[in-house]
Amino acid sequence: MKALAYILGMAIAVLASNASELPSWSPRSSAEGCGGCGSGTGDLLDTATLLYVDMGPGAEISNLGGIALRASESSPNLGSPAALELNGFAFWGAVQTSEMDIRRDAFGRLRQLATARLFIDIATNSPYRFTIRVMDQAAKGTLANGFYSYSTNVSYLLKEYRVENPDASPVTYHRLKITETWPSTREWLCTYTATNSGWNVALPGSIGSVDLVTTNHAATAYTVIKRHRNLSGQIAAQRTQIYTNYAWGSALLSDFEGVGSEARTRRWTYYESGFAFTPTPFKPPLKTVENADGSWRMIQSYDG
Repeated sequence: MKALAYILGMAIAVLASNASELPSWSPRSSAEGCGGCGSGTGDLLDTATLLYVDMGPGAEISNLGGIALRASESSPNLGSPAALELNGFAFWGAVQTSEMDIRRDAFGRLRQLATARLFIDIATNSPYRFTIRVMDQAAKGTLANGFYSYSTNVSYLLKEYRVENPDASPVTYHRLKITETWPSTREWLCTYTATNSGWNVALPGSIGSVDLVTTNHAATAYTVIKRHRNLSGQIAAQRTQIYTNYAWGSALLSDFEGVGSEARTRRWTYYESGFAFTPTPFKPPLKTVENADGSWRMIQSYDG
């Protein structure tokens, strides 16, 4: 029986799991976040992405990827554009220069990106603060000294974020504040604690917070946890996933969703040999899937 494991939702792209809670933006129709970016199904937890800007489609490529601020622990660089990375299919391998104009500063940090639809300017305001300004492509001006000028007319402005270390210190950097300054004003305060091995993110509107935890409990395994807390700090919802590392990449072993007696569990196992293809996180050698309702399925063999 021929089976491709990615049909079971095992794709590696997981940024969509944080959309609508943590700061994220997409140019796709009525999409706040990146629910349509990449091949992720949202099944895999992402406890490292604190901010994501989806660049949407290009002129010919349906998914250009995005700009991500990812951190599983605190760092003095988080208040600087040095913390940003390009994420997505267009940047795995050769960059699609015909679709994307990427400009970096003298330190190699992202400075400007231009696509057929968008123009993004990333400005350093201080050693501890920077601003991401997402605009319509029509805002882009002329190129001079390696960078584009642009119009500050708000009619071109689609989204703006300010990212900063609120302590403005080279030695105190356990907090990160992300503020949406356009078209509305919202603030997320991320606080890292080593004892919890992760971030607590205070959500806008005083509705509670989210814990984003990553724990390496063995050389070949790790656990990620996402907890929702109310204003009193009580756990309202929780999801825990355990992964193991194979030679071909990480694989999800178990997924626990819920708190206490309401928790539901799914489990996966994988073949160690006996498959005629090169496994990857996109296409792992899946053996069994056990669902929370007691149902299960087994892939008995692969023919390619």
